[in-house]
Amino acid sequence: MRVAVITGGAGGIGAATAQLLLKRGWRVAIVDINIDEVATWPNETENCLYPIQSDVRTKSSAGVVCEQVVERWGRLDLMVNCAGVNRHAPFEKLTLDDWQFVLDVNLTGTFAFMQAAALHMLKNQKGSIVNISSIAGARGVPDRCAYAATKAAIDSITRSAAVGWATRGVRVNAVAPGFTETPLVRRYIDNGNIDINQIHSMTPMQRLASPSEIATAIVFLASEDASFITGQTLYVDGGYMAEYGIPSS
Repeated sequence: MRVAVITGGAGGIGAATAQLLLKRGWRVAIVDINIDEVATWPNETENCLYPIQSDVRTKSSAGVVCEQVVERWGRLDLMVNCAGVNRHAPFEKLTLDDWQFVLDVNLTGTFAFMQAAALHMLKNQKGSIVNISSIAGARGVPDRCAYAATKAAIDSITRSAAVGWATRGVRVNAVAPGFTETPLVRRYIDNGNIDINQIHSMTPMQRLASPSEIATAIVFLASEDASFITGQTLYVDGGYMAEYGIPSS
């Protein structure tokens, strides 16, 4: 039975990915700073869900988590780096503390868990890592510069790790969601940080993604169907990045 670790797995895209993997017969370790929600999930298959409360910013977190999972289940096949935060502020007003907080969670946390997971995967010459990027990493994003910077950097470290491990059995890819109906995005819509009508008008499919649609892409990249895919960022964005910006006549 294959084993996955998902950071930020208690809600949103991470939770949708965990639930899809569980349905497909995986064992899944959920790593999150708040795992209370996970206790309410149905868990019909014994010993398949392992919630671990941990802060990805803690220096020892990644190594400890991966060791715990391998000790518990004997293997690690998939690492999904989904933990992410944002801090809204105009570029000139963003504090250094907020900048550092976003980098610590989104980028350093991703790096640390990639490295810790790979130490186990490389021994077995087999494994897959999927990092969660964003359309923000490829576009200019007002008032969200720290978030956008981390997502661009995640695309970069994804490529670097992928080519470094390509002959050693470990594939590394990223999924870059468009605007997705997560609790975080819904909160930004409700408090006015995101204009939902503007997002619909800029997205050719004229809607938000569901977390399950992003999860499907993540699970595809982890599967044998993607065995010759590495170093890629897959945009799951309803056509957002392809849109030229001129309305049809």
